[in-house]
Amino acid sequence: WRVTGRTGTLHVTSTYADRDTEVLLVLDSRQDLGRSPDSSLDTGVRAAAAVAEHYLRAGDRVGLADLGQRHRVVPARAGRRHLVRLLDLLLNARVVDDRTRAAPPAAEVVGRVGPDALVVLLSPLAREAVLGLVARLARAGRSVVVVDTLPPALRPDERGEYTELAFRLWRLRRDADLHRLTELGVPVVRWQGGGSLDAVLRDVRRVARAPRVVR
Repeated sequence: WRVTGRTGTLHVTSTYADRDTEVLLVLDSRQDLGRSPDSSLDTGVRAAAAVAEHYLRAGDRVGLADLGQRHRVVPARAGRRHLVRLLDLLLNARVVDDRTRAAPPAAEVVGRVGPDALVVLLSPLAREAVLGLVARLARAGRSVVVVDTLPPALRPDERGEYTELAFRLWRLRRDADLHRLTELGVPVVRWQGGGSLDAVLRDVRRVARAPRVVR
């Protein structure tokens, strides 16, 4: 309108400048499965740091939500100083007792995700609450990629003669839950170190470009 008023000739915008990407990293620190340095939380922290560094170095904006701590939600920002802040928070991620500190409810997390944001959730996917959060984000039309941080060699501590059977049943149920996520259009990628970063980002871009339907 300012150009039209200044020149007296109608001008319209035919192209738009590319907008930077907004990425929200959602770290599931409610549970830590396996043993350090290859536990699910260790893996989640390393993966989140790698994804954050990649996008921030590209000039995009990255935010962080820690599901284990209600008030640890960092708005999306850009720049090297913000990367240092995120890395500092990730390095101090700890499992907290669910009985003493309430995690942010799904509605609060969903409300913080912009319509064009990319959500990268890093979790061992061992609890229904996290699976429900992913499903809710997908049904709200958000672009979501899940990074599976469950250690491949995870084994339960022997507690009785039915421990192995119970663990096998749990794995079968978890596999069924992951299958339901893929049916919602949510890619689930197992984190395998720095070499898997390209695959994760490729899935993120594919989801961001695909048409989205609010269910």
